Amino acid sequence: MREALRTAHRWGGLTLGLLLVLLGLSGSALAVLGSLERPPAAWPPEPEVAPAEAVLGALHAAYPARTGPWRLELPAAAGQPWRARYDFPEENPPGVFRPLRVEVDPANLRAGPALAWRDDAYSWLYDLHVQLLLGPAGNYLLGFVAALLLLLLGVGTWLWWPARREATHEVAGLAALPTVGILVFTGLCLSVPVWVQPLVARFSTLHATPTIAVAPVAAGERLPLDRLVALAQARFPEGRVRWIHVPAARGGAVMVRLQQPGEPSPRYPRTMVWLDPQDGTVVAVRDAGQHGQGDRFLAWLLPLHDGTAFGWAGRLLVLVAGLLPLLLFVTGWRRWRRR
Repeated sequence: MREALRTAHRWGGLTLGLLLVLLGLSGSALAVLGSLERPPAAWPPEPEVAPAEAVLGALHAAYPARTGPWRLELPAAAGQPWRARYDFPEENPPGVFRPLRVEVDPANLRAGPALAWRDDAYSWLYDLHVQLLLGPAGNYLLGFVAALLLLLLGVGTWLWWPARREATHEVAGLAALPTVGILVFTGLCLSVPVWVQPLVARFSTLHATPTIAVAPVAAGERLPLDRLVALAQARFPEGRVRWIHVPAARGGAVMVRLQQPGEPSPRYPRTMVWLDPQDGTVVAVRDAGQHGQGDRFLAWLLPLHDGTAFGWAGRLLVLVAGLLPLLLFVTGWRRWRRR
């Protein structure tokens, strides 16, 4: 059995190891590029920061045909651009995720060009890392591969334990095991949530997405976005606003996404407030502070995987961990060649 596991570990490392190297290097690159963008700040009180309503007006003026929902991400600091996403461009085929991203200059309220997904290095690398550029099928492929990689790491540790050699490959493997193991495990959970969430739900009740019905409201009858954001902020005074989800022209609720103290993800927190845009009535709330253990487990997956839960130190750790699979592959290949 030991010899069979050694053979499986060797050939698994020489085949799956190449994919792990690709994922590690792309993850390191994303950690570097992502660290260049400071996380969104709290709802900025500075007068030089453009109000949300003016930013939305600039988007509508620049792209009048885009009547679907917009997502507005608050700027990192005063003077920095707002980032907006248009998730469902009308020209996209059904089921194809290729959102448009636009930056709005707060100084002159001018919307920049719409950049489609994969049209820049960051989004192309992100799609390579998350789906191998294969669309939804890439998620399932990566989920299967991640499960095999966890077995590969476990077998390598088991093979090392009795002999406890101090060769380069073994030392590198032991050094990589904690961080790379966490990255592979969280990557597995993020790639195939349809596999993971039902398992988590067996042990802890998960938050159900609320059903929200809001009567259509004409553009002139809607409260200003800044007023709606203030009402959401009043519901969670210690929360920091991250995103504003504006419904389509045909109507719907405005959703404000906030980060409460203790939430691990600085960019994608799970506290949300839905408001009726006509009168500002709160129609639904998701309070991440009241989540059970299952939801807390799911909330930690992404910030652990990309290191954002621990700021710059976490991103640096992810950067280094992404380089370790290359070291493992090279040292393992050299040993195989010698034998």
